[in-house]
Parts: sequence; C-alpha cells; structure tokens
Amino acid sequence: EPLFPGKNEMEMLDLIAELLGNFNERIWPGCSSLPLANAANVPNQQFNYLKQKFPRTSSSGVDLLNKMLTYDPTKRITAEEALNHE
Repeated sequence: EPLFPGKNEMEMLDLIAELLGNFNERIWPGCSSLPLANAANVPNQQFNYLKQKFPRTSSSGVDLLNKMLTYDPTKRITAEEALNHE
C-alpha cells in the first residue's frame, strides 16, 4: 500500500503535509519557487506524525523514515547512509 496514495500532485502534497507537517522556507529553502508551492492548499499542520502512523516502529526506524522523507533534498539521507543507519 502506498504511503501517499494521492490521485494527482496537489492531493499528494496534501497527504505529505498531513503526515510530515507543512513545508516552508525555513525547513526547505527555495520551496516557494517550486511550480506548485503557491498553488498548493496544504493543511496548516505543524507536526510530524510518523511515529503515530507507524506505532510499532522503533525509534531508529522512525528516525530513518524521517531522514528518507526530509523535504529538502540536499539534507535527505543518501541510499548508502540509509543502508548504514543504525
């Protein structure tokens, strides 16, 4: 089952923001210049709910998910780093 089963880009952005919290210039510099950033009607959601979505996942597992799903691609974990994550 997909983590973000949106039917289009706008719906995907909504689902991502609902789970990970809103994206903004502070956590993702340059995001406001992306094509859909200003058109997106993402919910005003300030918190990350990965732990609640995956309650049986260890703290290390939630940390890995957070690093893999980081909005800013320059700060996102690499495949090699993910494989070596503890």
